[in-house]
Amino acid sequence: MALGMSFSKVCVQRGARGSARILPRVCRRSFCDALKPGKWKSPITSRLWADREKLAKQTEQGTESPSYLVTKTPADSATCILYAFGSDAALRERYRNPFGSARTGILLEDMDALAGNIAFKHSDDNNPSTRPLLLVTASVDQIKMEKPIVLEEDMELSGKVAWVGRSSMRIRMQFTQGGSKVMGAAFTFVARDRNTSKSTPINPLMPISEEEKRHYDECEQSSKLQKELRQRTPEQRLEAHTKRAKQQQQLLREANTLLTMPSLAPADTVLMTSTETQNALICQPQQRNTAGRIFGGFLMRRAFELAFSTCYLFAGSRPRFEQVEQVSFHAPVDVGSLLRLRARVVHTQPSLQPLPLVTIDVLAVVAHPETRASVISNTFTFSFSLSPDEMERTGNTTLKRVLPSDGESALRQIEAVDMLNGVRTAA
Repeated sequence: MALGMSFSKVCVQRGARGSARILPRVCRRSFCDALKPGKWKSPITSRLWADREKLAKQTEQGTESPSYLVTKTPADSATCILYAFGSDAALRERYRNPFGSARTGILLEDMDALAGNIAFKHSDDNNPSTRPLLLVTASVDQIKMEKPIVLEEDMELSGKVAWVGRSSMRIRMQFTQGGSKVMGAAFTFVARDRNTSKSTPINPLMPISEEEKRHYDECEQSSKLQKELRQRTPEQRLEAHTKRAKQQQQLLREANTLLTMPSLAPADTVLMTSTETQNALICQPQQRNTAGRIFGGFLMRRAFELAFSTCYLFAGSRPRFEQVEQVSFHAPVDVGSLLRLRARVVHTQPSLQPLPLVTIDVLAVVAHPETRASVISNTFTFSFSLSPDEMERTGNTTLKRVLPSDGESALRQIEAVDMLNGVRTAA
């Protein structure tokens, strides 16, 4: 507060000839507002975080542990945001990329912000004396681009809770334009007690409409399947391990020529290691979330932009975003952290119809140079398609097949193929 107070005073600056010139007074409220999370984000994220701050103020003085759960419906958390692209030229420019379409990375930020608001609404027990839960994004998947976004038309982002377990919830969201779905997503949150950091129960969900019941049942079946995979017998685990080992050996045999006699290897193959790109950045306070840590949407945006660039460099033709296969959050990222992002092509499908597909992994690692240690914070998997017309125009008509150089990268390629084929594996 003292810092804000000092900026509220009138500043005097000496001119070139010694005359005093009174500078405009800086409003203390405006300066303090600029310090709030969200002021440096997209207009939509800023608005969503302002709404969440209002909700949080109702329970910020609460100190008691929640003593009861409140059954809620999907409508209780449903939220819709309008993008007035049709009438707001400034908003259009905020979301426009160099190629005239929408910036997918910023839309991912907005999705993450909305998911947080929806999770907060559902977990609130309407009792100002209880402390709010600590909600953590566990994973993101099913972010799929259904059709191109038209920046000259209004668009809506909406979402609501679709399923609730004991201490986790799944949120479904979608962008719609002209009455049609253009992109969807599914976020999974887990709840922790703010004092103990232990998992804590979440308000139950009661679906009402037939569509809500169908979505709930789908999520319930998915949750049960994951539990069954984690509870496999030793014999089942051994069988799965043996199958994977054979697949790894086959891939490494195919890569042997590239590894030992690269000049004689087929021209349409390349080692996974040669597709890598990376960057590093210091996480700035302007990118913090309402909890004071780095905003998950910012991490998704930076990972997406690196994945896009990696695909562009690899294919030689501008790619088109298709889907976020999976995003996993392993550890929080603090303000001031040294974050390293590494991207690589893990799988290609040159003959896929109607469009060839490229799958990119991005690994986010927080480095601690002082202690010579590092921690994986996030893993991302993106898929991009390539237009045959664009490939023909650029002359880069051959999409190379990517081969692993070691057992670890072979296993990752097998996992990526399983993910693309909808095959579930144990977490």
